[in-house]
Amino acid sequence: MSTIWEEIISYDQSMLDLYTQRKKEKRLQKGRVTLTSDYFENEIFSQLIPAMRSTLNMAMQKCALKHQKCIFNGIDCLAEVLFNRNPKHTDRANNWTPAYFLFYDPETSIRPKYPLSWILTRKQAALIIQKWVRGYKVRKQKEVQEMKEFWKVRLKNDSRVINVHLQVYCC
Repeated sequence: MSTIWEEIISYDQSMLDLYTQRKKEKRLQKGRVTLTSDYFENEIFSQLIPAMRSTLNMAMQKCALKHQKCIFNGIDCLAEVLFNRNPKHTDRANNWTPAYFLFYDPETSIRPKYPLSWILTRKQAALIIQKWVRGYKVRKQKEVQEMKEFWKVRLKNDSRVINVHLQVYCC
């Protein structure tokens, strides 16, 4: 019973291979590749998949898969690999450049050096979460909503009065 099933699977696989081969031949006969899937397969994935493999290998070397908190940053590593393996700049493959030296400037960087989960203790994190939850509960109270609406209207009226005075004195 299993041999018949294996024959069916192998026949279907051979038919599928034949179909995909004929599709590729038809596309190549047209002269140029126009399908989006072909563009992704030939241009993007041909570079992205090896870069992701090397990033995964680097993560294994740095034990990032075993430890939750690790200095390894996968996005930076992937950017570095893609930067150095850029087919338009073949000289970079010979002179491997760490990309974080090129892009990362701690003075102007908006990214914090470490995530808050590394910096804060559990007690500090709990206090921050409690503070935000209490603030949310207070802001959603009916009286507070009425007070916010009152001040919004009041400030809107005051700004109109100020604009009228400025127009009278400036012109």
